Amino acid sequence: PPVKNYHIFYQFLAGATDEERKRFMLGNKGPNDFYYTNQSGCVAIPGWDEDALFSKTRDALSYLNVSDKDQEQVFSLLAAVLWLGNVDFAPDGSE
Repeated sequence: PPVKNYHIFYQFLAGATDEERKRFMLGNKGPNDFYYTNQSGCVAIPGWDEDALFSKTRDALSYLNVSDKDQEQVFSLLAAVLWLGNVDFAPDGSE
């Protein structure tokens, strides 16, 4: 069966609201656009609804009394990790 790591990244990219996508500078980007989610060759699993799974994740966080503000901070960190994964360092001949 297909294998994906860090399911929350796929869920977040599928289920982020338009406002969140704007706030975290995700635009129309999906799993293929980020290094951490495009390495397995499996960005989608047939029959999995990542958007619905993200909704369940949000519900679970709320059930655990994670405030909207704290959830926002978690999502901000998810976006930051996705973006940092796309940073590529290359030597330029200097120290």
